Amino acid sequence: RTADHNINYSRGLQYHYLQPVFGTGARAWFDFGSNMQLGVAGVLGWNESEDSNDEMSFGGWLRYKGEKFNAKATMYSGSEGSNDGGFGGFNGFSSPVDVNVFAFNIDFDLGEKANLGFEGTMMKLDNFTTDGTGGEANFNGYAGYLTYKWSDRTTLGARFEQFEDEDGFWFNSGEKITSYTINVDCRTGDNGKVRFEYRSDSADSALFNSDSSNEDSRQTWSVSYQVRVK
Repeated sequence: RTADHNINYSRGLQYHYLQPVFGTGARAWFDFGSNMQLGVAGVLGWNESEDSNDEMSFGGWLRYKGEKFNAKATMYSGSEGSNDGGFGGFNGFSSPVDVNVFAFNIDFDLGEKANLGFEGTMMKLDNFTTDGTGGEANFNGYAGYLTYKWSDRTTLGARFEQFEDEDGFWFNSGEKITSYTINVDCRTGDNGKVRFEYRSDSADSALFNSDSSNEDSRQTWSVSYQVRVK
């Protein structure tokens, strides 16, 4: 979703650890029936506008869109990172990494004012070591979203997420990070709104920076103003 339609201000665990922010390339899709869509895409790489290696990455999706229910399954696969030791788009990797991702999204309306959504992502990395021995790492995450239209100008939002590093690639083996987010949107006109957000993150170990020492939890308050340009 675009920032204007994302119910939260801060980036979630799914987006931060398991999904690219952008891709530069081309995509095509085919609609069959009144509700189904099949699509494919080819991109230069994970978060790259200039390819850091000689291989493109590919993805695809299958989507169902109904009046009150939507569902989408997505896959992404490619060799990411640099071939020459430079900066690679996938988290800056200076050597090739085989990345495979599968994700699904579903959402449905709860009456006229509320919408409930679920998201799940699984990622597998192969061949990420520089000594030629290869390696494997697995990650997974899931999230739930709820929006409620309190009035014509006020919308409430909530998000729950959990991310797990199964093989200790970024953190300790089996490390889990959990996040709760609550926000209030107040429209100031047809194209503008003020967003108030509270977020609480926690982990199995001390992962978050603080003034004295690392902590196993953190709380964040934020206020933003968004303008949608048509």
